[in-house]
Amino acid sequence: RIDEMPDGTFRYASWQLPKEMSDEPDLIIMNGRFDDERGVYIFTNEGYSYAVYLSDNPEGYEGLKLSENGRHLLDEPRVTRY
Repeated sequence: RIDEMPDGTFRYASWQLPKEMSDEPDLIIMNGRFDDERGVYIFTNEGYSYAVYLSDNPEGYEGLKLSENGRHLLDEPRVTRY
């Protein structure tokens, strides 16, 4: 989940399955930014970079890409639970 904060930055919150969004998040990262050109939210935390792609980006990918110091670690397609 991505929320815009009053100062214009973004907060990323993530839950491991089978948790619900009403549960406390497993991970919260503050001070994210949105890259208009790439259509992606970028968050950094302890050397890791989290790139969150939504459905309307030029790459056509929807999900999370994780890297550490520029080295790609993970692609996690978006999972939506209602």
